[in-house]
Amino acid sequence: MAPAPGDQGRALLLAGGGHAHLEVLRRVRDAGRCGDARPAITLVSPERYAWYSGMVPGVLAGDYDPDQARVDLDALCSAAGARRVGAAVAGVDIAHRRVLLDDGDTLAFDLLSLDTGSVPDLAQVPGAAARATPVKPVSELIARCQCAPHAAGSEPSARAVVVVGGGAAGVELALAARDRMRTAGRDTTVTIATDVLLATYGVGVRTRVRRALDAAGVRVALGRVERVTDRGVHLGAGAPLPADLLLWATTASAPRWIAQSGLPTDPRGFVAIDRHLRVVGHPRLFAAGDVATRLDRPAPKSGVYAVRAAPILYANLCAALRGKEPRAVFAPQRVALSLLRTGRGRAVGAYGPLAWSGRCVWWLKDRIDRAFVRRFRVP
Repeated sequence: MAPAPGDQGRALLLAGGGHAHLEVLRRVRDAGRCGDARPAITLVSPERYAWYSGMVPGVLAGDYDPDQARVDLDALCSAAGARRVGAAVAGVDIAHRRVLLDDGDTLAFDLLSLDTGSVPDLAQVPGAAARATPVKPVSELIARCQCAPHAAGSEPSARAVVVVGGGAAGVELALAARDRMRTAGRDTTVTIATDVLLATYGVGVRTRVRRALDAAGVRVALGRVERVTDRGVHLGAGAPLPADLLLWATTASAPRWIAQSGLPTDPRGFVAIDRHLRVVGHPRLFAAGDVATRLDRPAPKSGVYAVRAAPILYANLCAALRGKEPRAVFAPQRVALSLLRTGRGRAVGAYGPLAWSGRCVWWLKDRIDRAFVRRFRVP
């Protein structure tokens, strides 16, 4: 049942500080309301800053200062008339309309939107959880790689860096680590461990990226990662790859609390949504970003699609707050522009079968990334 028409002050709970929720808060900030409604908005996010994923490799490499690649959620919430609760979502009590937090507290809602993202999948490889640094949370990744002046828990003596995962994130992370180590004057080897390199990309992109890896001296060890021990990363029966610093960038998985809460899911455990971004069978619940999958039109887990879903989510949340049926339709693009950082001032672009590289691609990527973060700055 949707909120009563014209009812003001309903509790809108935004669970997660993902890209889609940033846009919802920005539009509320600029309009001073959500459509005709003035809901009481609460954002649940364990960290004060929301990192823009497209710029994280640049931060790791030293291209950007951390503040250039992140949004201050406290400032954005304040400007939008919302509040932030510093906790992580641990579950949803659908029957009583409550979100369970990892600190033991609960938050009631009239309307709930989920944009908590995915989680690194370390559980499938023995030893990974105890020894690897996943790509999320980003603040811990950056601190571990010593990519900020105030970083803690860094590895100044690392002589071997291994990145597990051969997708776009793994490639960018490995090249960024290589750039960072060179700048620091460290004699460090960087290796990507994966069964397939850039499996979802065409030949043109794979060829250009492989050239960039070779030029940077980043090794590629092909094979299935079977376990991680004190000796290193084990691929098959060969000798393990030594890893003083092990970074994990494999395929994302769904948070366990989704299924435990009784929410409908896709086969991989992500929240099942319809074309209006509503959770299937639950008209008071919405979801966007990596945490959600439109069952009849699934899309890759990428920030590009979260950004695309953001205005749809805002429009439909506003409609639901007015007691109206959501009308805006989320149609994930079948072909999306992808820009991969391959070095300082260089990048590779892909759009369907098309691929190109060079400084012009870096210029485009830098322009798009900076513009995205700038939208959420609070004067």
